Amino acid sequence: MKKKILILVSILVVFLAIPPFVNYWVSTPSSIGFIPIEKQEVWISFYASLIGSGITLLGVALTICYTDFTRKEDFRKHEHFLEFAKVIRQPGFTGEL
Repeated sequence: MKKKILILVSILVVFLAIPPFVNYWVSTPSSIGFIPIEKQEVWISFYASLIGSGITLLGVALTICYTDFTRKEDFRKHEHFLEFAKVIRQPGFTGEL
C-alpha cells in the first residue's frame, strides 16, 4: 500500500514539474517556437488543467486502492459466516445442539 502511495505521489510531482519546464521551454527564444509576452497568460489555463488532472488522477487511484482494501477486509471479516452457511446446508443438519 505504501509503495502505491509513493508511486502516486511521484506521478503528482511529475505533473507539478512539467508546467515550469514547458514555460521555460516556450518562453525561451528558439527555432522551435516562441510565445510573445502578451500571449503567455494562455499558459495559466494550461497549468491549471495539468495540475487539476494530476490531482484528479491521484484521487481516483487512491479511491480505487481504498475500495479494494475495504472489499478484501470485509470479505475477510465475513468469511467465517460463509463457512457456517455451508455447514447449515449439509444434509442431516437439524440445528439442534
